[in-house]
Amino acid sequence: MATAAQSGDPRDAARQLRRRIAAGRATPAAATLLALCERADEQQLPALVADLAADGGEIIAAINEQPGAWVKPLLEELLQEVAHGRVENRRNALVAAAKQLHEKQR
Repeated sequence: MATAAQSGDPRDAARQLRRRIAAGRATPAAATLLALCERADEQQLPALVADLAADGGEIIAAINEQPGAWVKPLLEELLQEVAHGRVENRRNALVAAAKQLHEKQR
């Protein structure tokens, strides 16, 4: 099994925290972090850009620009917006938010 540091997947981090708590090798903050991870799982929040309901190609097409270095940071920002509950993980909502965010970055 990959560690969270290797995979970048928060679900791996949650599994590691559960093991540390069960073994008595975790700080009190670990329980708080685990609760946050579990809440994100319950709400089915996307953990990775690949979990978003719209991909880079759809965003590029909607914004009508050439692919480039601007796409990755925009997708990462969309992921944060969804994680914080400011944007729903639905294609139409993500496309609309991407257009607004892209305009602000220009």
